[in-house]
Amino acid sequence: MTPEVPRNSATRTDFDEFLARYHEALKNQSQGDPAPLLSLWSRDDDVVFMAPMGGYQLGFEQVSGLLEAAAKGQRFDDRHAVNLLTIVNDDTALTAEIEHMSRKPDPTTKSEFPDELALRVTTFYRREKGEWRIVLRHANIYEELDFPLYTSHTA
Repeated sequence: MTPEVPRNSATRTDFDEFLARYHEALKNQSQGDPAPLLSLWSRDDDVVFMAPMGGYQLGFEQVSGLLEAAAKGQRFDDRHAVNLLTIVNDDTALTAEIEHMSRKPDPTTKSEFPDELALRVTTFYRREKGEWRIVLRHANIYEELDFPLYTSHTA
């Protein structure tokens, strides 16, 4: 599948710059500072966050509450994303990524988070007043498939 090319190449450049800021903000979030990530979210009531720990938050107030609480317990040294798909149109965009987080084990600190973690993440964005904003983030813990690969047969 080939990602759609926006009618305006400046739209793609603009989105790529936003995506770089998003990835940097995710690093800040995973090191305890939710402010940069929160600044990228839409403030509308229709935003949705489906966190890896389950459930969902609807509306910016709920989303920001969970992100602030989660940041208190996170301290990852490294975070990077592997992009699987990016689709950008004039006013909407979507990414599918695998996010990797890791930290050096510290036996003196208790944390609910493992030392290495990978997430499957789908994020939907829209342009609001000329600025890209996050509208939906759905993440779950990445696990390898536990069955043989499907083999196609022809008649």
